Amino acid sequence: MRRVFTLFICCLFVFATGCSGTENRETAKSAAEGNSAGADNQVDGLNKTDPNETATSDGKPKTITVSMYYYNAYYEQAKREYEAEHPNITIDLQYAAKEDSDLTGQMLEKFRKTTSTELLTGKGPDLIEMDWLPTDKFIGRKLLVNLSTMMEQDSSFKKEQYFQNILDHVNQGNGIYAIPLHFNLHALIGDKEAIERSNVSFNDTTWNWNQFSNVLKQLVQKGDYEYGYVNKAQISFIDDMVRGNYSRLVDHENRKANFDNGLFVQLLEQTKAMEEQRIASFDFRNFKKSYFIPVNIYSPGSYVSNLKHSNYDKAAYYLESKGDGQQPGGFFSTYHNLAVNANSRVKAEAWDFLEFLMSGDAELSNEQYFPLSKAAYEKQVGRVLKDGVTVETGENQKETIQVKETDLQDLDAFIAEAVNMKSDIPGEIDKIVFDEAPAFFSGQKSADDVAKLIQNKVTTYLNE
Repeated sequence: MRRVFTLFICCLFVFATGCSGTENRETAKSAAEGNSAGADNQVDGLNKTDPNETATSDGKPKTITVSMYYYNAYYEQAKREYEAEHPNITIDLQYAAKEDSDLTGQMLEKFRKTTSTELLTGKGPDLIEMDWLPTDKFIGRKLLVNLSTMMEQDSSFKKEQYFQNILDHVNQGNGIYAIPLHFNLHALIGDKEAIERSNVSFNDTTWNWNQFSNVLKQLVQKGDYEYGYVNKAQISFIDDMVRGNYSRLVDHENRKANFDNGLFVQLLEQTKAMEEQRIASFDFRNFKKSYFIPVNIYSPGSYVSNLKHSNYDKAAYYLESKGDGQQPGGFFSTYHNLAVNANSRVKAEAWDFLEFLMSGDAELSNEQYFPLSKAAYEKQVGRVLKDGVTVETGENQKETIQVKETDLQDLDAFIAEAVNMKSDIPGEIDKIVFDEAPAFFSGQKSADDVAKLIQNKVTTYLNE
């Protein structure tokens, strides 16, 4: 669900360069079509080869199989560069789809079932992109390697070369089981002039839901805007908040749900109160009538274009509010999360290739997202300063925005503040929340009853 909601926000406000996803997929498609070897290996929608076909004893040729749902041109570039440096290693890229054309979801479902079956039977790829897979269940069944241990045991791994605030907060239970190559930030954009004119003070680094609600109430009373905050819909807001608090609501390692511990009830009641008090609107048609609107920041170019194409004459970024007990700071989401199969026969080699991917050494960089590697990020910033950022301004119209160093002067600090991860919610849990939460907003059930129902259904799912 996050990708659908992200795309809605991005395209509605023409804020983020992430809206060029279609263009990026076309690039990937073009590269894929030039890879005849990969195409020859595609069978029944899944690019398959024998994962142990050339894997032999130490010192002899080995194959590392890398599985993903969508083809990724970055992996193809990295494969060529890595194999050139390691002539005894073959990287076998396996993918289910070249582009986003699975409208029925049947191909994705087949990919999930095939991968799950292989791992449960002690087989499967060596390196797995987990973005579309039930990471929580794989961890609970001990099918993935704890990569925290691998990082600790690898003397060549330099944690300071990466954004440690991201790496330190992707823990899943007692360690890191999937390392992201990329991430994006979540924030609010607000009318800085109107907020300063109101003389309403707040600390967005630490504000919780109640404090955020009180600030909105004070701002609306000043009269510059009809609403303090606008979002797409109640359930979309709830879904986003669940993602931001997922680790507190679901203990995937112990297969335990916590929707009935009060946090989720508070979220439901706070959301309803904000709408009833008319300090928030869950209708995006009102986005021009609000002090704050949510936005995603995908890259240095996105950071600039969001501000320059906002509805405000003088716009500024603010951090999203947090649930009680969450760390002060901002939120982030991850992409291209890679895990190592616990039953792989080439774990060391798979980890080495994963570290190569993390470094961003491949020349073909994904400009859509922030890279985990600081060195790759600095190159990304350099390209934006040199070339500017191109955004769509209308039908078949584009504009190139020139970027100055002063436009990015606060970006490093903003990235460093991101310490709360918005997790991908397993599709089954996402559906449970979407199906049951509306009964509270329609007045059919109390918040406690909805929370208990979701608690029971999620508990059943976790133990299936």
